Amino acid sequence: MFTPFDTAHLTHTADRHGAADAATREANRQRRAARRAAFHAFVAQVFAQAPRHAAPVKPVTTRV
Repeated sequence: MFTPFDTAHLTHTADRHGAADAATREANRQRRAARRAAFHAFVAQVFAQAPRHAAPVKPVTTRV
């Protein structure tokens, strides 16, 4: 029976996790960097196509 104090579901994956070797860490880092660069390029392209929402310039009047 599950009780509120049963924490097995919190730790069972951590027990299986082994530390990654340097080659795996470097591969993951490069993969993340490539995904990040692709995402940043996509966001930059979306923003480049977005309309500019600048307020129109109001004419200066001499009325007080």
